[in-house]
Amino acid sequence: DTSPARRRATVATWLNEKLVAARTPAEVLGVYGEHRERFSHVNLATAWHRVAKLAPPEGRRALRAFQRAHEAQLDALQADIADALPRLQARHLATSAYAAVAMERPANRVLLIAIAEASARRVDSFSTQGLSNLLWAVATANVAAPALLEAVALAVRRRIGSFREEGF
Repeated sequence: DTSPARRRATVATWLNEKLVAARTPAEVLGVYGEHRERFSHVNLATAWHRVAKLAPPEGRRALRAFQRAHEAQLDALQADIADALPRLQARHLATSAYAAVAMERPANRVLLIAIAEASARRVDSFSTQGLSNLLWAVATANVAAPALLEAVALAVRRRIGSFREEGF
């Protein structure tokens, strides 16, 4: 099948493989910069999450230096993620929220608020782990998200039996 939809799916899969193979956040941003116009919403979420996950392990000073060196690319990726929010699945919203907090960029707060608002309308599509991750991100960033919290409270009441106790 060589339909346009099939070609887009093949390109998206290929790009995700390149993003997952990247070993540094700079490599992820390199893939994004080279292929940005071909990125699907899933590629954007993957890139955003991988940049956060691969952040310099040397600590905050190294993270800040990386962010300063790549500010324009990070801003562009953040804007693309914000534009893609209506198309992101629940798991991508949760990982994007995690990434927004993990990168510790002040500019990410606006994105996290937008993720919380988008998630409030789709809270029933989140797994219990996804809800936990999303709420962790909102709480860690101290973001006021009353619509999200109300929607989660209703969802938890409906699904209380599906939550598992985790060892502490």
